[in-house]
Amino acid sequence: MRKNKPTQQIIVNRDISPLKNNQDPEETEQLPIIKFKPVRKPSKKNFEIKKIRVKVVNSEKNFVINIKQSKLNPIQKEESPPQSETRQSQTQIDLKPKEDNNRSLSTIKKSTHLKLEIEETLEDNLDSYVKLYYSIINLMDAMRKDVSELVDSINRFQEVIDGVHFQALENLLTENSKKFRQILLLIKLGIIVVVNSFFDQHVFQTNNVNFRNLLIYNLQNYLFLGEYIIQKTQKQELATIIMQNKKYFGSKKIESNTQIRQNLELLQGLYKLLTKQSKDLYQFLNSFFRLIPNLKIVESNLMLQNFISLYFTIQQGYHGLLGIPLISVAHKPYLPNEVTHDFTLVLDMDETLIHFVEQTKNFLVRPYAEQFLQEMSKYYEIAIFTAGLPDYANWVLDQVVFNKYIQYRLYRQHAMQYQKHFIKDLSRLGRNMAKCIIIDNIAANYQHQEENGIQIKTWYNDPDDKELLKLSVFLRKIAEENCEDVRDALKQYKNAQVN
Repeated sequence: MRKNKPTQQIIVNRDISPLKNNQDPEETEQLPIIKFKPVRKPSKKNFEIKKIRVKVVNSEKNFVINIKQSKLNPIQKEESPPQSETRQSQTQIDLKPKEDNNRSLSTIKKSTHLKLEIEETLEDNLDSYVKLYYSIINLMDAMRKDVSELVDSINRFQEVIDGVHFQALENLLTENSKKFRQILLLIKLGIIVVVNSFFDQHVFQTNNVNFRNLLIYNLQNYLFLGEYIIQKTQKQELATIIMQNKKYFGSKKIESNTQIRQNLELLQGLYKLLTKQSKDLYQFLNSFFRLIPNLKIVESNLMLQNFISLYFTIQQGYHGLLGIPLISVAHKPYLPNEVTHDFTLVLDMDETLIHFVEQTKNFLVRPYAEQFLQEMSKYYEIAIFTAGLPDYANWVLDQVVFNKYIQYRLYRQHAMQYQKHFIKDLSRLGRNMAKCIIIDNIAANYQHQEENGIQIKTWYNDPDDKELLKLSVFLRKIAEENCEDVRDALKQYKNAQVN
């Protein structure tokens, strides 16, 4: 047996067909096969994720919420094969009494992806509060115009709120912390409800007044929240904003706590009305509403983001690419703050490291893949970034020998969907772009950072392929010479390839 021949492994169907440009792979029957023990029949479960239990105390009862989430770090092999995309459309949150909670919040804090120790300053939170206010105003103005302008405003809103937990403000408003969480989280949920309506234009067009009221009620609550903040901080800028927007409070003078309570009830009713055709989202909202008062803002934010990133990823897979990239991606930064190496190497999976054979439900491993990753792991932190869904990607990666050299996994919900491409935006990793390299067989996938990318030859089943072997020499040299900016080195490398 040739040492570096591609190996063939048993795998179920993935979501995206590996046959690009209608090119059929050559015959692969004589390639060596690695057989795995039989697996159980696929279970009717939801998104491929790992269950996280969050202990919540409510009315002297203990509840456990099983939040399913895609994980950045490698996870253990599953006993059942991944499901096709159509089977992943169903999401569920189980809310049931349970006395023994083996994984408490202290356990979750150890997780890389659910890192609850967020460092935010009060000054930064106040700045974000003002920016978020203007984003809501822009959303209300865009609601009067066409959908494209509303989408742009939603994207800008997401840019403002993405990565901000308002933890410092929550710590400041201890006596009003429950109202604080409800107000902020219902604003986020409101944007999600609006975006969800884009999947059914009839719902959007026939509920325009409801969507506008949704924003008005949220803005009223947000301005009342500003009054609480002013009492604690004496910020004149917030006072000016509130005085200029008394029109959103109505003509009658109503005590703020009463108005907030009424608005929260109205909003929850509106959200249920506008999502009753979306069973998964509707069920999630019902459970989430009950949990909001009992969870810290960071916990609630992460719980919400974990569900929504996968939910919208699946919905867009059904209904097509809507050009709403920011709402469907996971929470940034994608990678944890702890850096193990000075350089970061991001690798595509399909047709870069492996090739899935649709006809036989098997996948082949590119020659020298293990040797390449073993060598690169000495110099780079390594992340796999695939446009595949988590169950397919994890099922592949859990079986390959080189999995032990991979530190992080990024999936379709981390990609920004645009036209026919799932764009891998490296700026969302949380890494220095001068030290980051991405390798992909499709250059359009890293079009936001072309200078950071290397387009590798698409691989199907050529046993004599040596592309990874060639790249390892160049990448090792970059690290050994401690290149100040990898983009300069990559530019020289590409020019040399052309010449």
